Amino acid sequence: MAALLTGVVAAPAYAEPRADPVRERQMPALRAIRADDAWKITKGRGVTVAVLDTGVVPTVKDLAGAVRTGPDFTGTGNDPGGPAWGEHGTLMATLIAGRGHGPGFTAGAIGVAPQATILSLRVTVDDTDPGRERFRADPTRATGVAQAIRYAVDHGATVINLSLGGFGSARADRQALDYALARGVVVVGAAGNEGRSGFTRTYGFSRESFPGGYAGVIGVGAVDERFKPATFSSRNATVSVSAPGVRLVGAGAKDDYYWVNGTSGAAALVTGVAALIKARHPLLPPALVARALTDTTRERPKDGYDVGVGFGVVDAEAALRRSDELAAYRPTAAPGETGRREGGGVAAEATTAVPTAPVANGEDAGGSAVPRWALLLIGAMCVVTAAVAARGLALVAVARRSARRRP
Repeated sequence: MAALLTGVVAAPAYAEPRADPVRERQMPALRAIRADDAWKITKGRGVTVAVLDTGVVPTVKDLAGAVRTGPDFTGTGNDPGGPAWGEHGTLMATLIAGRGHGPGFTAGAIGVAPQATILSLRVTVDDTDPGRERFRADPTRATGVAQAIRYAVDHGATVINLSLGGFGSARADRQALDYALARGVVVVGAAGNEGRSGFTRTYGFSRESFPGGYAGVIGVGAVDERFKPATFSSRNATVSVSAPGVRLVGAGAKDDYYWVNGTSGAAALVTGVAALIKARHPLLPPALVARALTDTTRERPKDGYDVGVGFGVVDAEAALRRSDELAAYRPTAAPGETGRREGGGVAAEATTAVPTAPVANGEDAGGSAVPRWALLLIGAMCVVTAAVAARGLALVAVARRSARRRP
């Protein structure tokens, strides 16, 4: 990729005074996507979400026991816990799978899928990281995202969060995403924060940000508290859905809390919804997860789609209900073929009761033998039919020649 951007501006808000203020500040955004209603169905248990970001600090109390740490693909050599290490990644992880802390986990930050597991894969660095310039100058850094995607797939992730972006596409990234999608892994990416750029003001739409702009990735735009496109959110046809992205609250790397503005945070919320769907239907393909999200959005645009908000704002509870319908769908199989459906996370077989034609060894598909006399009789009839047909064609040819000789 030409550049990797964190894609969100995070400003320190306050140190934690009590449990209630943190959770109360979070709930408007969570209620806007109906996460609280979705929790009556599932909270994401059993799902691993790979967060490809600046790293996730596993000791943050709102993520205690929720984080698996994978390789650092940045090549900076920085150790976890160092200056500015994992600030953005930890914020995204708490928006996705924060579980709070304290008695009953009622304190601190809670994510959309609070029982999911986070797989932390470091692919970029925070703006204030001392190793940022060294990272930007490293020619091998462009392969980090692709390597991390493949690692995530091979190590059990069924959802990947990409709350980052740049303006260059890369063949290695495209191939890695195909690898993930072909193996049933849902990929969610931020649409970018170019809404106020000179390019957007000039042309009325924004440049595409990758990897969120690749086909198959669920691109996410940001809306404000009134469900209007956030002024910073990129506007282009890569936006599939949108989610709140203004004044979100997440936990930082030092157990402090931040206001978060950006499509990165919006993408994290949608990643959490995707995790809820995969928890309920592990085998549901990425395309149908995306369908569940886009079919059930709130605040749908008047014309059905808009480059600012996509198909609308995600509705976690409705998307789960729609995923039930999609998972229960049983396609009609063609004669002799096997159809598949997925329900409750378990793949089931469905075959049509249509007899198949005899196969070459003289047995039908059900294994019953065809009598030899029947095969001989059929063969003899075919020979006679062919002879009669040949004789008829010969007579027609003679008649045509005779007709041509007449004056």
